[in-house]
Amino acid sequence: MSAYDAIVVGAGINGLTAACTLAKSGKRVILLEARSEAGGVASALNGSALDTATLSEKVVNHLSLKSYGLKFYSSDPGVLVSDLENEPFVLYRAPERMRFNDRECEAAGYRRYRTFITRISALINELRENKPPNLISPDLSSVALLLKSALRLRLLGKRDMTELLRVAPMCLADFLYEYFESETLITALALPALVGEWAGPWSPGTATNLLLYECARGLPVEGGSQEIIRALLKAAEDYGVTVKTDCRVKSFETDGDRVCGVLLESGKALNSKVVFSSPDPKTTFLKLLPAGVLESDFEWKINNFRQRGTTAFISIVLPESPRFKKPVADRVDFIRITGTVDELEQAFDPVKYGELPERPALDLQLHHQNNGVFIAGSVNFVPYCIKGEDYQAAREQLSATVISMLSELIDNLKDNISETKVWLPVDLESEFGCSYGNLRHGEAGLDQILVRPAPECARYKTPLKGLYICGSGAHPAGALSGLQGYLAANCCNV
Repeated sequence: MSAYDAIVVGAGINGLTAACTLAKSGKRVILLEARSEAGGVASALNGSALDTATLSEKVVNHLSLKSYGLKFYSSDPGVLVSDLENEPFVLYRAPERMRFNDRECEAAGYRRYRTFITRISALINELRENKPPNLISPDLSSVALLLKSALRLRLLGKRDMTELLRVAPMCLADFLYEYFESETLITALALPALVGEWAGPWSPGTATNLLLYECARGLPVEGGSQEIIRALLKAAEDYGVTVKTDCRVKSFETDGDRVCGVLLESGKALNSKVVFSSPDPKTTFLKLLPAGVLESDFEWKINNFRQRGTTAFISIVLPESPRFKKPVADRVDFIRITGTVDELEQAFDPVKYGELPERPALDLQLHHQNNGVFIAGSVNFVPYCIKGEDYQAAREQLSATVISMLSELIDNLKDNISETKVWLPVDLESEFGCSYGNLRHGEAGLDQILVRPAPECARYKTPLKGLYICGSGAHPAGALSGLQGYLAANCCNV
């Protein structure tokens, strides 16, 4: 008899969520993390690099994370937006908080945009927050889910229903031009939909990415993603999860067509009724499983599941608070530097050729700590394979570019930096195990949004009995939410 009902591999947000959800339901759970600390990327990039506004309320409530100290902003903090040429402005979700300087056309467009997002959010979030239908062997719950979603779509009303169906395959540039004239406002809204994607604003289907992000977005977590990890670790302790760090899994143990445990790099084997894998699909199926256990058709699908990383991360430490060159009326905790729509597309273009962008798009957070201020976040449109393969030179070049861009906005930046660190996509692979440097474990193209990473895994089960996937490469696609771990754990009947 095995000591555990479930083994969970990987202690990132999804792995921790899956482990806590399983343990709360009475399962004996062990959580294995290869690194020396739990949390993965969420705890390593100074806790301020990841967007926490999409953390699922369903996960927070189910695991009572607020009782473990997790705090959210009390209101939308806004994002300081700049194209480094014109006057910066603060982007808020609420139209009444926006300052359009008497540009009524733009104000009216923003009200219409937000109203549309509000009307479709219930449908989009129902699709995101529930397990997807089993399209290969539909059961009653799959049919019921499809019928319920179809009914919700119809209940949107003829206008919103046809508008949603029209917009979904559009590029987000065309979609946003229907509402706005301001290039900087358009690119500020567009950027979160492009983070981690092999796509620019003119790429087809990116309007769907934007709708998914907007509908999922709530209030960000105070203190960043590392606070989510702290709360989840406290919950794991209370629920009785055994957490082991410095415990790298070498491979899954199989018995015929069943996964029955894991083999650690130390040589120790652990057995359990089920194994939950939170690493990306290519790692789970092509690296951790013994060769020859997968059917060739399924293996082909995993090989062709697109996971090209296009986002780097930077962390800059200042000993004092930044002083902005142009006065900003509101407190600034978030900064987004973009440009025009075409400049955003031009920043994406070099990725195709293994080159760094001359002017990347930046999505940054300011995080105040005792030893200074961290400015950390994503540097977008950076290729995984860089021409010439001089990655140290690429880190230095990217760091210099970002500092130069920020210095146009912040007066006391250049001469006050005490530390800078850059993670290229290739570093995200080597340090955190994200294949091809894709933190979201798979691109969210129209063909990879609902069926992730393959139809056989629609309900988080895999072709091998006893093996479940619970990482970001599963449903739902998009930014950090914890839903993959939560939904996968709720699909387990052991």
